[in-house]
Amino acid sequence: SIVEINAGIYAFDRSKLVPALGRLSTGNDQGEYYLTDVLGMLVADGDRVGVVLHADAAELAGINTRRELAETEARLKLRTLVRLMDGGVTIVDPLNTYVDDTVAVGSDTILHPGTTLSGATVIGEGCEIGPNAQIVDARLADNVVIRAMSVVEQASIAAGGRIGPFARIRPGTELGDDVHIGNFVEVKNSVLGAGAKANHLTYIGDAD
Repeated sequence: SIVEINAGIYAFDRSKLVPALGRLSTGNDQGEYYLTDVLGMLVADGDRVGVVLHADAAELAGINTRRELAETEARLKLRTLVRLMDGGVTIVDPLNTYVDDTVAVGSDTILHPGTTLSGATVIGEGCEIGPNAQIVDARLADNVVIRAMSVVEQASIAAGGRIGPFARIRPGTELGDDVHIGNFVEVKNSVLGAGAKANHLTYIGDAD
């Protein structure tokens, strides 16, 4: 029968709050101080106390279990994906695409299933990512393609880059315009100039 709950968020007039805190006691079954007792004190003193009704109860949900954490993360994920789709990003399978709310993705980019974008990643326009690609704290310019099962971490890829499938771009790597990194190629802390190609079965480390 209770249709309102206390979300645990308050705004006080400090000049009224501080004296009331000094009047709190632990005279209850739990032997604890209750901030909520301040509201009753203010009312008894003739002060005004009101409530704000929030339109979306999900935004005020508490997280006390791993199940509740997963449910809250799922709501946040969907909100992020909807924002991207409304901005012109194609997400082939939203149920199997994971994008942090810190990530920026340009319009006309396509995210295939299994793609994970996290951290401070910035992706330009007209890119194609995945399926099953992972990009962490990376910067991709326009028209970059990251093919299946590739990983890009703390690296930058200039316009027109083609990565993978099954490639790993490690931290500190800078790839110029139209660079091609192919099957089972790993690049670490290296600079590849415009048009360079490493098409298969290669390791490039600490090199220009």
